[in-house]
Amino acid sequence: MSTNTIPQALPRLRERVIPETTLDRLLNEEQVAVHLNVTRRMVRRLRVEGRLPAVRVGRHVRFRPIDVSAYVDSLAGGQS
Repeated sequence: MSTNTIPQALPRLRERVIPETTLDRLLNEEQVAVHLNVTRRMVRRLRVEGRLPAVRVGRHVRFRPIDVSAYVDSLAGGQS
């Protein structure tokens, strides 16, 4: 009976540690490029230069929407 309760407990634990909605909201390089209307190469360059923060998920690079918005806001901040 205890073996049946372990698999049921794991999904609940996983939801508390990393909510699925957080993972769903991470953007890949292509999505950021489309959002900013630039090439994927430009997104990579912004990441390498440190101007656009990224998160590594294993071997994949992902971007938080809030970081993309902050980058856009920083561009508008220099203009009147």
